[in-house]
Amino acid sequence: MKKTLHIVLLVWWAAVTRGQYITSSNLPIVIINTDNGASIPDEPKIGATMKILYVNDTTINYLSNQDDPAYLNYNGRIGIECRGSTSQGSYKKQYGFETRMDDDITNNNVSLMGLPAENDWVLTAMNDEPSYERDCLSYYLASKLGHYAPRTKYCEVIVNGDYRGLYFLTEKIKVDKDRVNIAQMDATDNQYPNVSGGYIIKAINCDGETQVEKIVKK
Repeated sequence: MKKTLHIVLLVWWAAVTRGQYITSSNLPIVIINTDNGASIPDEPKIGATMKILYVNDTTINYLSNQDDPAYLNYNGRIGIECRGSTSQGSYKKQYGFETRMDDDITNNNVSLMGLPAENDWVLTAMNDEPSYERDCLSYYLASKLGHYAPRTKYCEVIVNGDYRGLYFLTEKIKVDKDRVNIAQMDATDNQYPNVSGGYIIKAINCDGETQVEKIVKK
């Protein structure tokens, strides 16, 4: 019953807030402002500042608190780009971003919304997914079966003053002790047994055709 109510509330919230603005939310609020108000491209990543209003899951987050460090989970630099293929034609874009130090070059490993510290993150828009639950529920069930699956956190997203709606923040799949915990290979690892172990396989949709890229890790 509790899970059903959660799904109903998410669908209702997404419907009533579409095309509107918010002043507060019981979810974390992600505020992104690109340098000089630039549009976010497919690639490369461009510079931006990001604030996350979040203290804990019981605190209501108010936009009026965005300049108060006591209510900010993150306040700093990021590099951000659009991600995906078909979704780039949608008003509600999906984003990939990395948290950076103030020099705009050095990666900044931080914990966002209670997730393990890293610097590569994804904001998933859940386009064409009316339940707003499918991906998060799938990841959750996979993790309960003892496998790694990206951790997720629902949030509201505002880009350059424009409210974009309900998203979830998730971990970018990559080699890391708190993500896919496997060793990285180098050019000399080309014979057995050094080629044995785990691999990450990435499917890429290029101009309507799916290509498979082998990320050589072990």
